[in-house]
Amino acid sequence: MDSIKFKIIVFICLSIFFGACTEPIDFNQVEDLVVTPELEASFIHFNEPATRFLANGVEVSRAQDFVDIEFFRYQFTTDNLERVELIFETQNTINRDFAFTIDFIDINNTVQHSFTVQENASTDQTDTVSTYTEVFENSNLLALKQTVRIAYTLRLLAGTPIDSNTFGRVECKSYAAFQINLVK
Repeated sequence: MDSIKFKIIVFICLSIFFGACTEPIDFNQVEDLVVTPELEASFIHFNEPATRFLANGVEVSRAQDFVDIEFFRYQFTTDNLERVELIFETQNTINRDFAFTIDFIDINNTVQHSFTVQENASTDQTDTVSTYTEVFENSNLLALKQTVRIAYTLRLLAGTPIDSNTFGRVECKSYAAFQINLVK
């Protein structure tokens, strides 16, 4: 009895396999294939209390840092990178507007590209939240590929002076999405 069931199952499977609809395969379609994965990586993150903008009890309204990057020195990157998006989310609970400027600097110490993300003051000590996206394509992408250093400048804009009792913090979270063409 098990032999008959086995034969019936095999017959049904073979009938489905050979009776299925098929279309001729066009192997020339492979030439049109484009593989563009998107890679994401953390970009910038800071979370600074209001008191971070004090030095010896005096307000310091500007902080700057630099990061050297190697990513764009690789031939694979310059040949295959097609698009980059930098996505930022900023939050502020300090009663001061702030601006966060990012400069992309080449080997000659020349700024190739720059942009500023701004966040409004928090008048009631609750988070103000904003998002911003900077897209690099075409000429902007060429400028990005020449970058060897990134300068980050955080500035508190005009407003009520900060002292040791000032409440709040400024925060920025961001990531980069890289689109790479693997077939050219």
